[in-house]
Amino acid sequence: MSLAVLSFIILLSIVLARNWLLSKKHIKKLKELNETVHSQNEQLEIAMSALQKTLGEKDSILKLVAHDLRTPVASIPTMVEIIMTEENEDQKKEYLEMIKSACNSSLTLISEIMATADISTSNIEKEPTLLNEFITDCAAILDLKVKEKNQQLTVHYLEQDISVPLNPEKMKRVVFNLVTNSVKFSKRDTAISLSLSVKENHAIIEITDEGIGIPEKLLPEIFNISKSGKRKGTEGEKSYGLGLNICKKIVEAHSGKISLISKEGKGSTFTVALPLS
Repeated sequence: MSLAVLSFIILLSIVLARNWLLSKKHIKKLKELNETVHSQNEQLEIAMSALQKTLGEKDSILKLVAHDLRTPVASIPTMVEIIMTEENEDQKKEYLEMIKSACNSSLTLISEIMATADISTSNIEKEPTLLNEFITDCAAILDLKVKEKNQQLTVHYLEQDISVPLNPEKMKRVVFNLVTNSVKFSKRDTAISLSLSVKENHAIIEITDEGIGIPEKLLPEIFNISKSGKRKGTEGEKSYGLGLNICKKIVEAHSGKISLISKEGKGSTFTVALPLS
């Protein structure tokens, strides 16, 4: 074999080897690019799904607002016209009480709506909070609410108090909403239990009642914003269908979980699990 031919073969081999290495690098880069695109697509799908859910919730809230604010607001001008022509002072006072009730009802709904818009992981500022002490503060206020229907609130504390990272103001709303929910859907002279425990590195708050329970068909939607959640209490107490959704959002913003066990006619138990760290 001549030197020229040998040189050509060596040169060809070098070119082929170089092209093979470049090709391998390109394939690796293409593979990495493909993985990046795939990952970004997954993130985009998650973001789109979350956006659709958020838009769906906002649409549900708008429908609730339109429906629930229309009646009390529409009744106020009518009652004002009647008062202007009414001569009986006692009757006037009764109409004024009705206007006050309509306004309070509207303000309560607006507060609920504002609460749903003010909950996210980013604006939940947590601080170390002693759980027994926190629940004692909640129970002191809730005891008045429970006594309105001659019910009894029993609190079962931890044997040894522990510190839990939470936002006291937001989490109080969860406890208030859940206990108030039990009061609303329980008859007079019944008991409500608020129990604390620790399980699998989580602080557990349980609210159990002897109320009317929740029909099985409503359970899958109970934490969502829906008309099906707007049941009246045992004494006709009004519900806006937002309270449990607010609880769920606050608990999840704390990286926790909320669950429910309920049987129609047998009562309900709501469980909130909050991470200890």
